[in-house]
Amino acid sequence: MAKAKTTAGHKQELKALYLILSEQSYLREQPLARLRTRLDAEAGEGQMEFNAQTFAAPDAAVDDIIAAANTLPFMVPYRLIVVTDIEKYNTEDYRALAAYAQAPSPTTILVLVGEKLAKNTTLYKAIAAHGVVMERKAPLAKDLPATVVQFFVEWGLQADTAAARALINLVGKDLGSLRSAVSKVKTSLPVGAVRVTSAEVAAVVGQSAEVKIWEFSNALSERDGTGALRLLRRSLQQGGNSLGALPFALRSIRDLIAARAYRDRNPDGQSATAQLAASLNKPEWLARKLMAQAERFTADELRGALTSLADVEQTLKTSPPEIGGLAFERWIVELCAT
Repeated sequence: MAKAKTTAGHKQELKALYLILSEQSYLREQPLARLRTRLDAEAGEGQMEFNAQTFAAPDAAVDDIIAAANTLPFMVPYRLIVVTDIEKYNTEDYRALAAYAQAPSPTTILVLVGEKLAKNTTLYKAIAAHGVVMERKAPLAKDLPATVVQFFVEWGLQADTAAARALINLVGKDLGSLRSAVSKVKTSLPVGAVRVTSAEVAAVVGQSAEVKIWEFSNALSERDGTGALRLLRRSLQQGGNSLGALPFALRSIRDLIAARAYRDRNPDGQSATAQLAASLNKPEWLARKLMAQAERFTADELRGALTSLADVEQTLKTSPPEIGGLAFERWIVELCAT
């Protein structure tokens, strides 16, 4: 590791290099905000304003970043250099930053922030060797309600799992959006009120999360009829239409049919997964997921669903929207029935 920068008291030592990775912006912003707060407190009011710079890849030249990192601080112990969207740089940029990481400035804290960075890149290896890597994963679906309950606690509120699930259904899985929604609930409550119910969540927040079509497709593949119908109806409320969602349902069924066929022909799961991945031009982790989902259906069920979906398409194209929509919803219910 690079030589640590010590601070007074029991606080954790500051490092010259940080790499913060997460697919969720909230999880990237959290540690960066804590670092900024600490530096502000140690430098004195307003002092870090003249000693902090933020660059965004790929527009910012790496030479400019390194020059800023090698600049001495003004009247404070450290400069703070933040580089966002680090995954957007190319291999040569990574090499240049990695070279800096071999001997970083002792008076600069360089923080690289992004959604992801492969562990085999020169830059990842350099930060791991000389600084701190923070890879922050979003909570699993089963753990997300507990996280949301904690958000309520942070705002001085009391909410049970039902209220947390209601918020997730309305807002989605983005932690930043969920925390913002909790703040909205807080400001809407009468003075002194601390209990939050699912009904209050629904009344205050409303359905603001944009439906991602892969969520709808995944619900179908998981044989989750309730989830698929909920996502479809939210999509309609947000301006979508059933005919636009139908191609994604069709692709899901075709992928499941392929997965079921490879599984039935070849009981060796690993070999079948590799063949499916190559056939569909998908990564192996997604092929493994498809294999698991296909086991929820029989081959006859999937072939029948494909045939009946053609009838639904015809109805959607030739009937009033409400008639076509009902036909599509009926198809979802029949597909997911067990």
